[in-house]
Amino acid sequence: MFKSIKFKYFFALYVILLSFCVFNLYPSHDDWVYASPKPSMNIIAGIMPTATFWRPFDRIIEYGLGFMPSLWPSFNHLVILAGFFITCIILHSMLTKITHDKFHSFIGALFFCLSPAIIITVTNPDYINQPYAFLAGLISLLCFFNAYYAGWLLLAFLSVLFKENGIVWFLAPVFVNIVYVYINSDKKFIRLIREKFLFIIIGLLGMITYFAVRFYLFGKGLSLGASGGRYQIIFSPIHILKNYVLILGGAATSVDALAFFLKPRNFMILIITFIVSVIFLGYIIACLYEIFMNDKRLFAGIIGFFVCALYISSPYSLAGQISDAMAYEMSFMLALMLGVILSSSCRKPKFMKLAIAAMFASMIFVCAHKILVMHDYTLDVHNFLQAQQSKFENIPSKALIYFIEDIPEEGYGTYKYDMGHGLATGHAFNSLWGWKAKIDVKTVKNFSDVEFSPETLPEYDTIFSLTRSGSLEILRN
Repeated sequence: MFKSIKFKYFFALYVILLSFCVFNLYPSHDDWVYASPKPSMNIIAGIMPTATFWRPFDRIIEYGLGFMPSLWPSFNHLVILAGFFITCIILHSMLTKITHDKFHSFIGALFFCLSPAIIITVTNPDYINQPYAFLAGLISLLCFFNAYYAGWLLLAFLSVLFKENGIVWFLAPVFVNIVYVYINSDKKFIRLIREKFLFIIIGLLGMITYFAVRFYLFGKGLSLGASGGRYQIIFSPIHILKNYVLILGGAATSVDALAFFLKPRNFMILIITFIVSVIFLGYIIACLYEIFMNDKRLFAGIIGFFVCALYISSPYSLAGQISDAMAYEMSFMLALMLGVILSSSCRKPKFMKLAIAAMFASMIFVCAHKILVMHDYTLDVHNFLQAQQSKFENIPSKALIYFIEDIPEEGYGTYKYDMGHGLATGHAFNSLWGWKAKIDVKTVKNFSDVEFSPETLPEYDTIFSLTRSGSLEILRN
């Protein structure tokens, strides 16, 4: 079905279609806080570690956008898409080199391109850190394979500076190399580990160096994780297992989570995408069994790649809360393994080809569904902001927002949530209109809890209330 399609032509069409979809999305929630222009930022202070994060490249981009706010969020979208597309090209190149099979290299790359697990990462302006942390890690892997060991360590350090989960790339290239050499030689795993043991030590020293620099720059009180919420680090085995199940489910299937989590629920779509995923995974398991029976060394190597995939996703397994975006790296690794499995198996009856085609059709549908829901939601947020701008006669220098939780928090991730979530509890006003105001937010349960009179809080030139459901009232401006 796909054998007559060259990757470069498909990829050109894919770039055009995905870019069109992404550039028609608007910012929401975290985009207003983490990826919007920061015109008053002190760049030196901005690139220093905080108690929870050290992501200097995010801060540099925000600082630059402070001088060119009209480029936001288009610049963010452009940078993210560029990093993602380069990653896709690297995946196809790696598969072609490993398998020497153009058709199944194309199938593997297609699996990553169409995976619903990549949607959050490639569509949200605040996700610059994730694709570039992974891209830097991939380049560090290529450096290690080509014996550019200084490049390996440098790119690993750059990866962790983009996002903290990049810490794995001090060791991941060594582990992947061991598995690759094992598949393509007659050496035993233990021998290969002994041969690469020095590099394992060097990688561990690289990790220690990163933490030493980070602790030194921040000083006392540094925490590797927040005290609660999504950035909390939890070492519970049950919690780690649950996170891995969610990550693997998001990366390996096309199950439409939105059909379940968003009301009204659509169980028909949920069941269909689940059945298609089960049939596809059943085919892959059958191929793996055939490889096990005919080439146990290759089978052990594939299991080794899977262990490497688990290691690369290990920082997410410790997270207090995980999202769809955390399956991005796992999707790449599974796509790589898929190309190897399909190129090595003789099990290719026409029915199974239909199973692969059905899986890809399901993935396209789920991706389209996610993008459409996100478009409608972000458009609502955008229109609300545009409608409120005329209510403010003066641009504030210091503002207080009473955020009123008039309805329960409800929704699913950044795809669709309540209006207050989309407005980042009011920080969107600073970002969209180019305010340089210092904004404080006070959360209350009811409007009766708003403690305000014309004489109170003189330090704020602007005070307004904002409800979670989406209602704004000016109290002072």
